[in-house]
Amino acid sequence: MAGGQGAVVLTIVLGTDDGEVRRFELRPGEKESISIGRAEKRSNIVLKHEGISNTHAELILLNAASGDAAAGGPQLGIRDVSSNGTGFRPPGGAIQRLQKNAATALPSGSLVIVPMKVKAAAGLRFCFTVHLGDV
Repeated sequence: MAGGQGAVVLTIVLGTDDGEVRRFELRPGEKESISIGRAEKRSNIVLKHEGISNTHAELILLNAASGDAAAGGPQLGIRDVSSNGTGFRPPGGAIQRLQKNAATALPSGSLVIVPMKVKAAAGLRFCFTVHLGDV
């Protein structure tokens, strides 16, 4: 995880593996979250989809006690703050629906799925992959 002291660098690949790549840095006590949603003025990652809330989910820093304590230092987490739900699939795992407003550890390489609840006319869900460090 490159970056300044205490920084957690994450790379987000929007859509499929060849999608747009975005890099972010989170720092304890400074920038501790990245917002995901439909509202351009409130979201760091803007996703235009009918089922995505203005602020849908947040990528957040967890302390070692909340995340993977074996790794030490801050860990990456995700929190669903939406109406239609957020899911994720850790590498090699099954899709899990997040509990609303609960911080959940997010392993590197996880696929994030928004929204989980989709009306038939709204189309498909939107997915992106979150990697710790640069890809």
